[in-house]
Amino acid sequence: MKLYNELADWWHLLSPPEEYEEEARLYWEIISRYKQDINTALELGSGGGNNAFYLKQHCHFTLTDLSPAMLQASQKINPECEHIVGDMRSIELEQEFDLVFIHDAIAYMTSEEELSSVFQVVRKHLKPGGMLFIAPDFFEETYEPSTISGGYDDKNKGIRYLEWTYDLDPDDHKATTEYAYILRDENGAIWHEHDRMENGLFSKATWQSLLEKEGFAVHFETILHSEFEPGEYMGIVAL
Repeated sequence: MKLYNELADWWHLLSPPEEYEEEARLYWEIISRYKQDINTALELGSGGGNNAFYLKQHCHFTLTDLSPAMLQASQKINPECEHIVGDMRSIELEQEFDLVFIHDAIAYMTSEEELSSVFQVVRKHLKPGGMLFIAPDFFEETYEPSTISGGYDDKNKGIRYLEWTYDLDPDDHKATTEYAYILRDENGAIWHEHDRMENGLFSKATWQSLLEKEGFAVHFETILHSEFEPGEYMGIVAL
């Protein structure tokens, strides 16, 4: 996606850290309910680092992402965290962590094989007794088409976006999201960009089955958040 590469410098205007504060707090409440002795954490698909901006107060975070440009954006707000370029389906750090955290980047896994490869990577990087926490955007049972918009300005530039998610084929386990951006630079020039992504769309039973194949005990947690768009949001705890 353009947003994660040539437009990555705009990320924190499109999706600022402030929008993640309550969300990160709710995630940590669930995590700490299952495991208290967390000193080290690995985030796979950390993007611009908005969750880590808040979660790093609880433990030391190592952040990984496929996009070097997004990691550069994250370093601006998380300079104390280690940042490593890597694909969550194959990365090998030769380290083990108390917690592995995966946010909505898991949506880029569009097949069961890709999900399984991520869970295998997680297993390699967890200490004995470690915990995996995943926050998918949606499950097959809870998915609904949606349209949202947003964006912000700073003193020099601004961005606005429209995000449209739909599912043309209910049988292919995928949804599509279209992104339209309007950007204004420091000279007042305006231009438009378009992005598209495919999201994996899997049932809770599929998530549970694939995680159990890697030896995890799975717990689904409902997340109630006042600022989320309508719909049911879930966290997956795997021990």
